Amino acid sequence: MGTITKEVRKSGKIKWKLQIRKKGWPSVCKTFNTQQDALDYQLWYQSKIKFDPTGPSQFYNKQMTVSQVIERYKSEILPHKSNGMRAAQEKQLNWWKKEMGNVVLGDLNPGIISALLAKLSKTNSAKGMPFKPASVNRFRSAISHVFSVARADWNLIGFNPVEGVRKLKENNERKQHLNKEEKELLLEACKSSQSKLLYPLVLTALTTGCRKGEILNLTWSDVDLKRKRLYILATKNGESRSQPISAKLVEVLQGLKPLKVNPTRLVFSGGNPLRPFDPKRSFATAMKLAGIKDFTFHDLRHTFASDLAMSGASEIQVMKLMGHKDPKMVLRYAHLFEDHLGDLVEGLKI
Repeated sequence: MGTITKEVRKSGKIKWKLQIRKKGWPSVCKTFNTQQDALDYQLWYQSKIKFDPTGPSQFYNKQMTVSQVIERYKSEILPHKSNGMRAAQEKQLNWWKKEMGNVVLGDLNPGIISALLAKLSKTNSAKGMPFKPASVNRFRSAISHVFSVARADWNLIGFNPVEGVRKLKENNERKQHLNKEEKELLLEACKSSQSKLLYPLVLTALTTGCRKGEILNLTWSDVDLKRKRLYILATKNGESRSQPISAKLVEVLQGLKPLKVNPTRLVFSGGNPLRPFDPKRSFATAMKLAGIKDFTFHDLRHTFASDLAMSGASEIQVMKLMGHKDPKMVLRYAHLFEDHLGDLVEGLKI
């Protein structure tokens, strides 16, 4: 259903013409600047027909704007998410509200979403650099969930227009895992840091895989050195978990623990005992001293997961230790699991 034809204008510009005819639905004849835009619109319109066979008249709420839907989502859905997720998505949704808040649901289509995502990819973030494909995809996911809720729970739309827009291909070639030698160099550099908290902090990240926010929010009441456990209460997915820790980390944390400790005091606090330590500068200095480039603090978490996979841990074990709810989250380490399947077979005794 539908045809896309290439047209060359007198000016030499190339346009792509889309024509769709379906009984009971208005005919479509639209021109696009790129073939991909035409394909995206065709996919969206075909899905629109598939998921709303009653016809176009009931497909969208004709009066409500995107801004109103976003505000309802922020009021009813966001409060149930974790603090970190809520803060991140609120910024993303505020951007969407600014860019297309006045658009009524009846005028929504994948072309609008696609154009705004293209604009975002050329916009500088707070760090002064253009948004990376992974970040753009997060913005896409944020608004997509708004429309999914508006369709499934609020019955405001018959189809999510974001589903007609493809995700950007993410570049995962950047180094996200330290080898044994690099870990040793980094830990030595952290030990020599002027900040006495940097080494315990990085060691915690490398040996537990906890997120930076999870570690920095730890209080001494969350640390059980006898049972070798950290109790992570403020997680990204909103579910608390118990994290086992190594004997080496127990020893380091024991040395960090004050003789008279206030249970509510942060383990990694700065000058203010109720305010977390900021490792940004000291970590960057340690990375430079260790000779490691293009590697972030969050990549310590990926290093932990990669080490687990290469040590023979199962996908379920990695998922549990990483605090993931969705098994798909560990698929990025699938090649590491596969590389060590042979070792498991060789270990069988017959």
